[in-house]
Amino acid sequence: MLQILPGALILLWQFWIIASHPVLRLWNNQNVTEALPLWDLILSLSPAIFLALVGGWKALRKKDIPFVILLGWMIGAILLTYTPFNLQRRFMTGIYIPVAVLCAYGISEWLEHNTVLKKWLWRGLLITSILTPLLVIFSSTVAVLQKDSLIYINSDEFRAIKWMDLNLPENSVILASPRIGLILPAWTDLRVVYGHPFETVNASQSKALVERFFLGEMSPVEKAEFFHQYDVVYLFWSPGEDLAQSKDLFEGDLVYQTGKVRVFRIAK
Repeated sequence: MLQILPGALILLWQFWIIASHPVLRLWNNQNVTEALPLWDLILSLSPAIFLALVGGWKALRKKDIPFVILLGWMIGAILLTYTPFNLQRRFMTGIYIPVAVLCAYGISEWLEHNTVLKKWLWRGLLITSILTPLLVIFSSTVAVLQKDSLIYINSDEFRAIKWMDLNLPENSVILASPRIGLILPAWTDLRVVYGHPFETVNASQSKALVERFFLGEMSPVEKAEFFHQYDVVYLFWSPGEDLAQSKDLFEGDLVYQTGKVRVFRIAK
């Protein structure tokens, strides 16, 4: 009991900070990752999960403690995933580990003396289980070949981001499109007005304002208020943005340009 006390105290402290801090409280309220339907989870782990149940049953009958613990891990993770809680999907992390181990254990125990059936079952399991990884690899490859804007930035954008990381003051606030705003904090020490639907506080409001700006729907007064409210220091502009097509959105003084990508310092 004493061994878990330090960790429990840290968790309680983190919970208190998140519940009491106004910014963290807003972030926590929108940080919702709901679980997928149960049938979706079962389908995703099939057919291994059914053989894992066989392995769990065998472990219970033989009182094979290490594998009983894995059974508890698997069942506990599934129960926690569907507990009414904002971060349900997080409990799925690593669930494939006990499922895979118990599946292998179940096959070995169930077909201990039937090597022919065991061999064919292993082959069938491999073929059916490999479909999901192949689908992920295939979809990622297609996205790369098509230069999908969700995962691809052009060379001018990349050079501009690297220049900003090396030359702009740390923690400066950058106004960028939602696509670039998602990338900038990962590759630089800079902040953005909007970058992520969960991690950006007041995400929906911030995203709406950013989109209005890049669509050219803000009056000069609204722009000034927007820049002041979010303490915007720099503007990242790329002609590749769907939002920015045919819009003359240049604001402030040009501080960097590569190709058609431009970085402006907002006049205070």
